Amino acid sequence: MAVHESFNMACAMAALAKDTVLDSLSIMQKYDAHKAEAIKEGESELDTYEDKLGSFLVKVAACALNESDSRDVSKLLHSINDFERIGDHCSNIAGAVLELNTDGAFDMHRYLNGIKESHGEFDGEVRRYGEKYTF
Repeated sequence: MAVHESFNMACAMAALAKDTVLDSLSIMQKYDAHKAEAIKEGESELDTYEDKLGSFLVKVAACALNESDSRDVSKLLHSINDFERIGDHCSNIAGAVLELNTDGAFDMHRYLNGIKESHGEFDGEVRRYGEKYTF
C-alpha cells in the first residue's frame, strides 16, 4: 500500500514537472513574470516532494519488501530525483530568459553569489529582480 501511494505521489510530481517545463518553454518565446513565478513555485514544490517522498521511500526500503516492491521503490527514488532536477533546469531556464531579456544587465551568477554572500532572502530578491526587469 505504501509503495502504491508513493507511486501516486510520484505521478503528481511528474504532472507538476510537466507543467513547469511547459511554462519554461512558454517564457522562452515571451517573458512573463507570472509564469516565471509559477516556475519558481513549481521548482520549490518539486524540491519539497523530493525531500519528503524520498525520505519516506528510504524508510520503506529499509523494511522487508518483496522483490517487486523493492524494485518499484528503487525506480521511484530515481524518478523523483529526476523530476526534482527537471524543476531545477526549468528555474535555470527562467533565469537565463530574464538575463537575455535585460540585454545582459542581469547577471544570474553574480546575482546568486551576491545573495549567498549577503544571506538575503532569496525569494524576495528573485521577485524584486523579476519586477524590475519585467517588460
